[in-house]
Amino acid sequence: MMFYRDCIETCMTLLTCIVLLTNVTQINSIKKKKRKEGETQWELQDENNEMRGRVRGFCLLVVRWLVLRWERFERAQLENTVERERLPIQDRRDKAKLLTREQQ
Repeated sequence: MMFYRDCIETCMTLLTCIVLLTNVTQINSIKKKKRKEGETQWELQDENNEMRGRVRGFCLLVVRWLVLRWERFERAQLENTVERERLPIQDRRDKAKLLTREQQ
């Protein structure tokens, strides 16, 4: 169980790093283009904030998706555990019913 949680945390970290690195390269290329075109510093800063907002939104989307997947996985594991615990009890009840029928 902990292994899967560690894997998910590692994947989330890697995805965040990849997205942030691509964001930085995009921002740098946009800055170079804008400087050549002669736009002001405020316009560049607005562009940077917009890109950061997109990256944050994407990261949140990925994290939400991973959390939902993890919750589904945990729920399935719990249902399997509960199902395994129920089976022996049901088997015992069936055996008890058979014994009472044989005794009658």
